[in-house]
Amino acid sequence: MTPNATPDLPNPNYPISEDCLYLNIYTPILPENESPDLLPVVVWIHGGSNYFGGSSLPFYFGMNLATRRPLVVVSINYRLGALGFLSDLSKASDIGSNQAMRDQLMALDWVREHIKSFGGDPERVTIFGESSGGSAVMSLIQTNPEKGLFSQAIVQSGGTWSGWQRPHVQADLTRMFLDLAGCNDLDCVKNNRTMGEILEYQGLLFSKAQEVFPRGEVNFIEPFRPFIDHDLITEDWTAALEAGRYRKVPTLVTYTRDEFGLILKTNETLKDKPIDYSTAVEFLATFLLGEERTRQVLDTPELGFNRSLIHMSDVTDPFIQLTTDLGYRCSSEIYAGFLDRHNRDVWEVSWDIGLPQFIGGMICGNGTKRACHAAELPILFGSANYANISSSALASVNYYQQARNTIDLYSNFVHDGEVWINATYYLRRNGNAVRNVLHWDDTPASTRGGVRWEICQKMDEMNLYDRLYYPYLPLGDRANTKDGYISLQYPMVAGPFD
Repeated sequence: MTPNATPDLPNPNYPISEDCLYLNIYTPILPENESPDLLPVVVWIHGGSNYFGGSSLPFYFGMNLATRRPLVVVSINYRLGALGFLSDLSKASDIGSNQAMRDQLMALDWVREHIKSFGGDPERVTIFGESSGGSAVMSLIQTNPEKGLFSQAIVQSGGTWSGWQRPHVQADLTRMFLDLAGCNDLDCVKNNRTMGEILEYQGLLFSKAQEVFPRGEVNFIEPFRPFIDHDLITEDWTAALEAGRYRKVPTLVTYTRDEFGLILKTNETLKDKPIDYSTAVEFLATFLLGEERTRQVLDTPELGFNRSLIHMSDVTDPFIQLTTDLGYRCSSEIYAGFLDRHNRDVWEVSWDIGLPQFIGGMICGNGTKRACHAAELPILFGSANYANISSSALASVNYYQQARNTIDLYSNFVHDGEVWINATYYLRRNGNAVRNVLHWDDTPASTRGGVRWEICQKMDEMNLYDRLYYPYLPLGDRANTKDGYISLQYPMVAGPFD
């Protein structure tokens, strides 16, 4: 059992520590000698808003993915939160900045040097990650683009478009955190404060930042982000994409159909009942757009959520679609479009499959089958038996066949650099003029024209993306910690993948 960077893993008694730089390897073979028949490798980067999570979660058990069409699966840890993302202003940029990304690059270096011993081919490495892990993949694509540490990439739900942290925001967050800790530098924090104290200062920092920074300055889904340090990261995110200065590799860009449902589910006001019009409008004005831009949205019928809904008692579905457009789908479409200008090996996938009972609550669970944020993970890893989903619920959606198909889709891409299953090849995105999107559900099919593309274009014209203001969701709402260990809140039931 190895330490994780933060708490909030649904496992009992997992220690947390900055000394977390371990990785897990799942391989179907262990070659006795140098073998010419090396397998392709996938490296998983977990999500968690850059301040919680870890690779040891049973949810990410990699053996099912490794054994369908054989490949080597690696999952990595990296430093999170203040110790992974804040910059030490007293040190040179190549020592005191972007530690989380440097951890990820170091893990990829290790894989390149050692993966042959586990049957893996260092020349065929695909990086993939979900949520902030997807954002990490986006960042790695743009970092040191000539360094060949990977040959393909999969970005899952890496939306919330905002690129690098603004330099002045990075500096201010660091100073605020050090003030809360009563320290002058991060070394003082590491050497003189307990992990519990560091997590407490982090929570106080997020709350204070919401009061100090103007709306939109800090993205509270990923409050810690990589920043331009003029060493690892040297230029503006959008400028690099527009100029084609990134690693051009075959890339899947994916998102779930109802992403934002998971964010709404965490809100006490919204999670256990249908969302009415006035509640939805208040949420938009308070947490996402502010009053003026909320009025603009309500006055723009093309966006699909407007004043015509005022008398409806349940606007949950159109509200989830609007907020998903704002937070994930449209930013993913824009990102895929940037890649597509210089790299024609780009596919776009909308995950339209949801599992009954997954996550729970009125919005994402209860048999709604909505494909909320992270809905694809128990399918991709074949790990729904670890997520408190009953066998009868799994049978109702033919889960095991869905999992086999999804694992095959990923395995085929990793092996062949093509998106196909059962002899059906799915179309590349093929530029903004075409915008092929693979809708992944019970009957997967590519459709032309993108997903709500006209809505995304309209939102772009209205400059809505740069002003998203996400509520901070306190770590204490997710897990109780004591002396650096997890207190298990939601026991998980283990079970085999058939």
